[in-house]
Amino acid sequence: MISMPEPGIADSALTPWECLRRGIPRAYAVLFFSSDKTLGWALAALSLLSPITGLAGLAGAVLTVGLALAVGVDRRQIADGFILFNPMLVSMVLGLLHYNYNLAPLTLLLLWFLAVAGSLLITLALQELFGRFLGLSPQSLPAVVSICLLSLVVYSLPSGTGIWFANPVPIHWLEMPHLPVFAAALLKAFGAMLMVPHSLAGLLVLAVVFRTSPLTALAAVAAFCGGWSTLLLVGLPQTDFAVWCSYNFILTGVALGACYFVPSRMSLLLAVVTGGLCALVSLGLHRPMSVLWLDPGALPFNLVVLVTVLALRQRLHARGLLTPSVLGANPEEAAQKVLLHSNRFPHVSQPALFLPLEGESVITQGVDGKLTHRGAWNWALDFERFSQGRRYAGSGEKPTDYAVFDAPVLAPCRGTVVAVQDRIVDNLPGMNNPQESWGNHVIIQSDAGYFVMLAHLRQHSLAVCPGQRVEARQWIARCGNSGRSPIPHLHLQVQGSPSVGAPTRPFCLTHYVRLDPQEKRTLYVTSGIPNEGEVLRPTEPDLELYHHLLGWLPGSYPYRVSRDGGPVSTEILTLGFDESGCYHFLSSRGGSLRAFVSEGVLYCTDAQGDPDSLPALIAAGLARLPSLAGKPVPAWQDMVGVKNFRGVLGRRFQPVLDVLAGPRLLPMNYRLEPHGGFWTVEAVLSFQRLGQSQAPARAPSLIRTTLGLRVGVLRLEAQLCDGSKISAELESENMPRELITVPENPRPTSLLLQALSGP
Repeated sequence: MISMPEPGIADSALTPWECLRRGIPRAYAVLFFSSDKTLGWALAALSLLSPITGLAGLAGAVLTVGLALAVGVDRRQIADGFILFNPMLVSMVLGLLHYNYNLAPLTLLLLWFLAVAGSLLITLALQELFGRFLGLSPQSLPAVVSICLLSLVVYSLPSGTGIWFANPVPIHWLEMPHLPVFAAALLKAFGAMLMVPHSLAGLLVLAVVFRTSPLTALAAVAAFCGGWSTLLLVGLPQTDFAVWCSYNFILTGVALGACYFVPSRMSLLLAVVTGGLCALVSLGLHRPMSVLWLDPGALPFNLVVLVTVLALRQRLHARGLLTPSVLGANPEEAAQKVLLHSNRFPHVSQPALFLPLEGESVITQGVDGKLTHRGAWNWALDFERFSQGRRYAGSGEKPTDYAVFDAPVLAPCRGTVVAVQDRIVDNLPGMNNPQESWGNHVIIQSDAGYFVMLAHLRQHSLAVCPGQRVEARQWIARCGNSGRSPIPHLHLQVQGSPSVGAPTRPFCLTHYVRLDPQEKRTLYVTSGIPNEGEVLRPTEPDLELYHHLLGWLPGSYPYRVSRDGGPVSTEILTLGFDESGCYHFLSSRGGSLRAFVSEGVLYCTDAQGDPDSLPALIAAGLARLPSLAGKPVPAWQDMVGVKNFRGVLGRRFQPVLDVLAGPRLLPMNYRLEPHGGFWTVEAVLSFQRLGQSQAPARAPSLIRTTLGLRVGVLRLEAQLCDGSKISAELESENMPRELITVPENPRPTSLLLQALSGP
């Protein structure tokens, strides 16, 4: 299990009552690696189906809160529920032992107090050790250790009868006798999570887990299938041991299929495989531990999960098993974020370089080019310039005849120059210098750690030296025709070392405009890998728009909203910030949205809410808004998640469908029109790029968003796929005058945006 501290709450702000109110439901929710308090309260209530174990567990959690407060444990740790979880499990097992051994009241009370105190100390100690040396949570190992010690103590008492302690409390009305064997075993395993291994109890547990997180339930069932199939294949009949050990499969599936790794087809496959492995570990531990009259308990799950997580940390590539940004986050939200972001930002993990030339340039040899970009040097780009559709003017017998020759070369990133060469003579067109293959060149170590080489530069044109700091798009040299270069061009590559001609590594270009001669338009690209023949040019930033995007003020803003021409209603949009500078929008209709500005581009992410709420429409209308200037302003494209435009059931199960069948996204085309201090962004659903999938009826086919003032959205008009319309306008009559003043001569505050303006 994992510790999930409450963010933004000081220790002193949590009273003992708050620690109880927050910590106890979370202690139960931790059973399924969740922090959902609703799930926790539901599980706590279901545990009382067996009053002996249920009340014992609840009492143990309450006592743990008191002991933790008494010894001065951080109250945020108490409120997150993890340190209550293990003592709660120990108390539930003690209730089971009491049922089997009928302990004397004073003996039971003494054992209960000492068991809770001891398991609390073991939890705190193992949490410190595992966190410091492994960077992991001890999960339920503290409970396993405490339960083994407690069991040995009880077996040694004079009243001990040698009865196998794991005999459950019989509750006949919780049985469903006519179920198939597999279904009964599955439900009993879910019930065993709360020490109530009965089919009806398990059905209720599975139902509340499914209601909270369908992906968690799916991962648990997948792992159970793997583990139970393994037990059947090795010839183990359905016994009490099989029922009790199979809850390890469920825990393993939840941990690896939906918690430590973002839910995906690969994580579900991992859940099945490790479920089978957990079955073998359970069998292996069963006989040696039974000599001491001990049950393996949750030890197989702990061993399998810890070993698997530590082993997979050694990977060089994720291969479909991604770790979530926050452990304990809702699996559906984590999966949606990864699937959507992987399509919206496919190059986020690659080095991103600015164009190294001013004006228009052409990619004459791209990645895996047929001439020289092969093998270990396949990740490279060659740039040239054309004038009136030709490489050169005149005869083309001199380098100076070529349009790209002597063109200023700009640093594609910010960093430090580590190597230069500028004494090699430029070739005549058609000639080569294979002995000095790379010709005149400069190698820059970027601030991110990778190395960038620009090659075939003009002799004696370099304006930098080793050790010199350079800014992005700073003039550093001129394009030439030196080295293995039959015609003038600029070679660009990223490599892992400063050696000349070292093997290349993947990269992308960022913030450029691609010219589309067929559609006769320009398309802005935030990051991409251009193909051979594409015509590119740097972006021209709109500093006034950039200043405006950074100047939205927090507060509550009412909008007059009309849906399908019906009566006007009011929707209040509350705008706030977090410590990282991100905008947070919260609607009175229940929707929410997060937005941030990076390198002059506004991004909207993590939209939640019903299809008609303003956050859902703003997230689609302003999914990506670059600060671009131009006549006309270049268009751009983005993807919008389909989940927010589904009905209630669709929003519930869309993440599961996306994980199993791939994400369904809405491709949108965007264009920007400035209006003297105000801007209109038009987003149009691209049915051509939508392919075979159909857009939901409530998805927007057209959104026009007007920006201005210091409050962001002034007006929004949307037309949906079903033909209905939604309009929203800010009620601005009572707003202070200073909020509607457009600042004069705004200045950029970002070095990267300054770099976009050119040298």
